[in-house]
Amino acid sequence: MYAMRFWCGVLVLGMTAVLVACESTERNQQQPPWTLVPINDFAKVAGKWEGIMRRTPPMKQDDWVTIVIDESGRYEFVSVRTIGVLSGQGVFSLSEGKISTTSERGSIDGTLYETGTHRMLRTKAKAADGTQYLSDLKPAR
Repeated sequence: MYAMRFWCGVLVLGMTAVLVACESTERNQQQPPWTLVPINDFAKVAGKWEGIMRRTPPMKQDDWVTIVIDESGRYEFVSVRTIGVLSGQGVFSLSEGKISTTSERGSIDGTLYETGTHRMLRTKAKAADGTQYLSDLKPAR
């Protein structure tokens, strides 16, 4: 009798977990899609942004990146990596609703997206050795 109660309890807990998971998935699907927002002024992206930087070809671990952009387009970035710190600075330019920069170390392109009250700065970078990086950055808190 005790074993039957135990297994019924486990079944009820399992079903509850499935229902909660399905409900949260449904709620996530109701979020409006990201909309591309043209960047026609650096003020739209000025501030501190942060998020995970993914590398292609992939590494075992992704890195955390922080970038600070001022209203003139100057930027500084720092990536805390498992093998050390990667950092740099420069000046973005505006073209076709995007920000971009190129140096001897590589290039970075950035696009701005919004959904509701949330913003995301998507950066695509390519190092001089051909390694590519992608980051979906959110405003830092």
